[in-house]
Amino acid sequence: MKFTTYWIQDKMIAFYTSIKNYDVLDAHFLGYDPEENAAHQLYLNMLYDLIREGISQQVSQVDLSRTAIEIKSTVGAVPHEMYLYLKHQNPIINKTVEHILGFVKPSEAYIIRSPFRDGQTEN
Repeated sequence: MKFTTYWIQDKMIAFYTSIKNYDVLDAHFLGYDPEENAAHQLYLNMLYDLIREGISQQVSQVDLSRTAIEIKSTVGAVPHEMYLYLKHQNPIINKTVEHILGFVKPSEAYIIRSPFRDGQTEN
């Protein structure tokens, strides 16, 4: 596990963690100061640094997790469907799981951008 931090003088303004998982670099916890992000594009630069780290570690894939799809697509990330299989011991709870998960599933519209081709697709 690698813990990467970003500093301005003596103030930490951002961080992320990454784990090399065989041939995949998994990006995990990430945080930044919102004001410094606006001034220095911290989130975008962290994405670039994660890609650079993946290249230097010669992995075949960098997994950037499931949030902030629109900005991640600007660096070439593509979304993949996620599936969850869940079974509770209580059959009544099993009947309600689908409805409960509907509250958790993101429903925001976003535009998938790509640095590799013209055009955009809306999801």
